[in-house]
Amino acid sequence: MKRNPMSKKHFLLFLSFVPFLVSAQSWEWGKNYGTNNPVLIHSGQSISKDGNNNLYVTGFSWQPGEAGYSGYAYNWLKKFDQQGNFIWSDTIPFYTPNTKNVTDLSGNTYVVGNGKIVKYNTNGVKLWDISARIDFNSLALSGDGVAVTGYTWDYPATLGTYNIPSATGLIVQCDENGNLLWVRQLNNYDPSSISISANGLIYRNPVNLHSCPFILCSSFKG
Repeated sequence: MKRNPMSKKHFLLFLSFVPFLVSAQSWEWGKNYGTNNPVLIHSGQSISKDGNNNLYVTGFSWQPGEAGYSGYAYNWLKKFDQQGNFIWSDTIPFYTPNTKNVTDLSGNTYVVGNGKIVKYNTNGVKLWDISARIDFNSLALSGDGVAVTGYTWDYPATLGTYNIPSATGLIVQCDENGNLLWVRQLNNYDPSSISISANGLIYRNPVNLHSCPFILCSSFKG
């Protein structure tokens, strides 16, 4: 069946490349995913894989409103096998246009966005979530579970037993069961990304919240 070239549908496109002996690359496969709703817009935002090369994708779907109404939107987590075949999907319990996810070798997936850290197992069952008035915006697997960055969008805020009285960037360490191991406040800096090095140091790229943005890099242990 032909698709209307003016259709407002947006689809997810998954790509995999196989390098040649020269610098050129070729497609291994590519697939489109969407719904039959002609006005529902889909956007993939973050992708990760497990030890079996299954793919885990977060994103959102949005239907614009009419006559001044804002419409509706929701976030989702979808699992595909290494050939791009759909396995399962679940609606994430928040909405944000900027989700991030990471997956461990066993297929456990951590998702952050809009005040929540959520963990799913490989079958799409939600294991736990943490809620706070914090914009969690990046995450990385660590030996103790997951490290997450964010900043307070409303304060004072509470995260477990930690009280956060003012605007600040944060780095949070959770174990695999959702227990908070430590929280480090970064004063006026919004950490925009995080990664874990081989020796366990945490690297961040913060942006100053009260002046023109600039980038720096630092590292520390919890």
